[in-house]
This record gives sequence, structure tokens and C-alpha cells, in this order.
Amino acid sequence: MTERREFTRRDFLRLSSIATASAILAACAPAAAPKPPPAEEVKEKVVEKPAEVKEPVTLEYWFCWSGRYADIQRNYVLDPFEKQFEGRIKIHDLPVPSNIKQKLLTAVAAGEGPDVANCFGDLNSLAAEGAFMAIDDYVAASDIIELDAIYQAALKACYWRGSLYGFPYNCSSELLLFNRQLFEEAGLDPEKCPETWEEFTEISKKLVEFDDAGNLARAAYTTWFPRHLPLWFWINGGDAYNTDTGELTINTPRNVEGMQTVIDYAWEVYGDVAKADEFVAGAGSAAEGPFCTGTQAMVYAGDWDPSTYHEWCPEVKIWPCYFPKAPQGDKPVATYAGDYIGILRGAKYPDHAYEFIEWMVMTGNLLWTKAGVDTNCLGRDAGVVREDWPDIFGDRAAEIAKWWAQAAVLAKPVQHFPAYAFMNDELARVFDLAIHKQMTVQEALDEAQANTLEEMDKYVVPGE
Repeated sequence: MTERREFTRRDFLRLSSIATASAILAACAPAAAPKPPPAEEVKEKVVEKPAEVKEPVTLEYWFCWSGRYADIQRNYVLDPFEKQFEGRIKIHDLPVPSNIKQKLLTAVAAGEGPDVANCFGDLNSLAAEGAFMAIDDYVAASDIIELDAIYQAALKACYWRGSLYGFPYNCSSELLLFNRQLFEEAGLDPEKCPETWEEFTEISKKLVEFDDAGNLARAAYTTWFPRHLPLWFWINGGDAYNTDTGELTINTPRNVEGMQTVIDYAWEVYGDVAKADEFVAGAGSAAEGPFCTGTQAMVYAGDWDPSTYHEWCPEVKIWPCYFPKAPQGDKPVATYAGDYIGILRGAKYPDHAYEFIEWMVMTGNLLWTKAGVDTNCLGRDAGVVREDWPDIFGDRAAEIAKWWAQAAVLAKPVQHFPAYAFMNDELARVFDLAIHKQMTVQEALDEAQANTLEEMDKYVVPGE
């Protein structure tokens, strides 16, 4: 039985802080540290080796998991690593639960960075700002790493301008969770996942309920702003960025149609999207949230959420499904929700650091999954059943575990260009205007395209 907690794992990571870690980092970081040069300018130096290393060495390792997750990592992952590399490598693990990206940039600029960092989403934006070193030469010389075995959507986000800056570490996917009881009460089969948004719309109409005053009493789907807004492009076969050409493609006709599909769903199901807004604003959270209390039939969820809901409201029976496809989409969609691990520029022990990050993706990530946290990144290891999933999914737990892990195959690369986070914020801003009919979807995406192009100029190396 896992311990009860008040927040989801992602809420916990976002809201937690460790005073000791913050104090250490604050002491290391100057008030106005100079920004490191772009990674491309130092590419020739990234695999320089120390003149001589006397083993054993201790690697400084920063990550954002704190509390029980830091303990799980130490006991189930780092201790086995140290045992395997005993006499050669030890790990000094430091949780940095808030603002790890900026602290890494500051620390590297000050010459006080760790050897390795993990648990952040946008590796290549940090690489483009000079925080991480390229590892292509290490990979070329390795007999251990298997790039083809890693989920490719996750791996693509580790490249910037042809160089590899790290590896994926955990490859969780996010999709839909259905409340089985509410579906069955409405005469719907929760295991028959809708394939199109037209079908999704008709199902949702049967699930929503309004009170006598016309207010929304029970909702279907209301998460207009998922973690990755390009999801509304992916459902229609589009994307925000072409990794082959380096071209932004935010305002293409496919993307306009995909986002319009979601807006049409919202208005058709709820009559007025403001009713869904009011419902969400008045809803509770955690165990008092609408999914647990039976007033919402569907939620956006990661593969850690079945365990979360089982702790909060074990009486609620759930079933997962992919997001349906829009008119030009050719398949259902899941979104990627993982982290990355890499070697910092200026690492004291880069050779040993590479051994560590390679082991973490090829071995440690599976141990992390077996401990009940996130999905590992190797397709051949799909299907690890977490200890509470038999209670949640019964004799179909292994089937669901493998299916959910392999959802990473359907996922698109995320955070795969340096201005991705900026773009995602822009999409949230303009989509909010579009869904409330304050601008057209075409106008919204034209604006997001122009502003993100301007942001991308910051990552162009002078002289190119």
C-alpha cells in the first residue's frame, strides 16, 4: 500500500521545495551570472577528458524529485548503480524541486554546475543556451547504448542542430481516463474508445447534465489546456515544428482545423463554453475533485494517475483511452510526458558522467518503473505492472500496462526545439481567446507563429 498524498505527483513536484537545497544553490549562484555561450560555439571542446582521474569519483547529480520520490530513486536506482560500479563511481544526489532549469544555467555560468542533471523537460533549449554538452562521440564509441530501442519521439527531443545532448529518462504518456460507472449509467461502453471527435461529441452529450437553472452539474471533457497544446494539432495530423527542416509550422491549415475541432466540441457539448469554465472554476481538487466525486466523466491523465485516483477514490473504476482523431488525422493520439538526463558543460568527470547517464536510460529507468514511478523508455520493456494496478484493472492489469507504455509510440516529439515552452505559453494565450470567440483560430495561430519566430531568433548562432 502506498502512502496517501494530497497532490498528484506532478502537482507535488511543482509545489514542493527543499530549503536546504535552495540555500545551497543560492549560495552558489551569483546575482547576475553571465549567460553561457551557445552550445554550438563550444562543440569542439565538449568531450575533453581530464588529464588523470583517480577513482573512485563522486558525481554531483541534480534532479527535481523530492520527498518520497527522492527516497525511491536513492533506494531503487542509485544504490544499485553504486553497487554495480563499486570502487569506481559514487553519486551525490541533490534534489532541486523548484526552478531547476534556471539554477542549472546559473550554476554552469558560474562554474559551479553538477556533473549530471535529470528531471526537466526541455533539454535542447538548455543545450542551445550552453548548459549541456553534446555526447555524440561517447555514443559512437559505446557498445551499451541502443538508440533504436528508445521511444523515438522522446529521443528526437534530445537533438538540436544535429547533435545529441542527452537521453530520455522516463517516457510516460498522457491520455484520457473514463469513469466506468458514469459511462455505463449512460448506456455507453467505457472500453469502446471513440475514434473520431464526432463520435466523442455524441458520447459527451450523453454524459453531461445540467441543473434546473441551466448550470453544468456533470461534465464530460473540459481540459482545453493540456500540458502540450500542440495536442490539438496532432489529432489532425499536424505539428508545430518540422524537425527535418527546422521550420515552424504553427499556423498551417491542418493545425487550424485541429484546434477548431476542439472548439466546436466545447460549444456543441456545453452550449456555451462559459458553462464549462464556471464548472471547472467551482470544482474541488484531489479527492474532492469532480472526477472522484462523480461529477466529471473524463479527465486528462498520465500513467501515474490510476494510482493517484485509487488512493483518493478507490470506488471510482477507470478505463484509459487515446484522444480521438480529427478530420485529417490518421490515428488516435497520446501525448508524451517524460524527462531527460544529460551531462553539464564543465562537468568535473564527464567520462564517468556518461557511464552514469547511459546506465540510467538502459537499466536505471526500468528499476524506476518497477518501483512504481513513470514508464521506462525502452519499448522491449513495456508492460511492467505496478503493484496496485491489479486492484485497479483486475486481471487486465498486464494488458493495460503494456498498452499504456506503448502509447509512447503514438506520441509526438515535444520540447524538441528551444522555443517550445514559449510557443506553448503563446498557444495557451491565443487559444483562450479563440475558444471564447474573441479571435478566429487562424488569427490566433498566425499570431503565435509570428511571436514564436521572433523568439526563435534568440537561438540563431551569429555567423550562421
